[in-house]
This record gives sequence, structure tokens and C-alpha cells, in this order.
Amino acid sequence: MKKLFFLLLIFLITGCEKSDEDVINSVRTHYNEVETISNEYIITTNLSDKAQDFCVNFLYNKDGSDIITVLEPESIKGLEMEILKDETPMISFDNVFLETFIEENLGASPADMLSFAIYDLKEKEPSYVSVSDTIKLTYEYDKISKDVYLNLESYDIIGLEVYVDGNMITNANIKASEG
Repeated sequence: MKKLFFLLLIFLITGCEKSDEDVINSVRTHYNEVETISNEYIITTNLSDKAQDFCVNFLYNKDGSDIITVLEPESIKGLEMEILKDETPMISFDNVFLETFIEENLGASPADMLSFAIYDLKEKEPSYVSVSDTIKLTYEYDKISKDVYLNLESYDIIGLEVYVDGNMITNANIKASEG
């Protein structure tokens, strides 16, 4: 009887955990259903000899363009970029449209990393899944890999690391969330 009780207890404990597939499906469903997300992020770029930090507000719109507004540094505060999501991703600034994205580098720049991370969460199959106090999903492309860290309960993106040829070039960490 004790053995049966012990086996039942183990089954109940282990049976309550979500599988990687369940986690991926829950995250995908969440990001396909959410209409807007507004979060502040600290973005660090490592594209040159020195790292540069930016504080930005990222506004995701399911059916429209995403908006990134620079909050810091003061010298470019208020700079606003619109990430257009039609056939060719573009950045719009002050009604000037720039097709600056290189197909094989989509999602690697500070301007588009958050928009493309949400695209990955909605559409792509991660190559790696880890669940502990956060959810870590890794997405791999030819030269680029991304580690997306999510809040375990809300699925907010709380961290994002972008690697090109194995070198981290950009990362973002959440500062404030408005869901």
C-alpha cells in the first residue's frame, strides 16, 4: 500500500509539469491572441568597440506597425521608429521610410530585435526550450541565434539576447511592463 501511494504521489508530482511542447503551444497561443504590448527595455548594443545602452519603449500592435521610442540617452530622446510589418520590413522615421533590413540579419539590430522576437514566438519552432524560474526559448537561423527569456506566468519578454556567428551583439532586458 505504501508503495502504491508513493508511486501515485510521484505520478501526480511529475504529471503536473508542462512538457516543452505544451509550453511552446501556450506561448504561441498567447502571442497570437494578444492585441498590444507596451514594455520599456534597456537595450545594449555590442556592435563596435564599446557597448552602448538605450532605454526604449516598445509598443507591439498585432494588426499594425510596432513603435519604438527612445527614452534615453537624452541626446536622442524622443526618436521614434515605426517597424512596418508588410511584405518588406521597413523602418519609418519622421515619414521617411528606410528599407535597411538585410534578409539574413532580420531581428539582429536594436531597432527590430523585439518585433522579430515576437514573430519567432508566434510562428517559429524553437531549437531549445528550458523552463525554470523563467522560460528560455532559442531560435536559430543561418548566422543568427536568439535566446528569448519569458516571464513564467505572463509570458512577457523579460530578456532577449541576439548572437551573430556566436557573438552576442545585442541584448535587451525589461525595465517596465504594461502588458
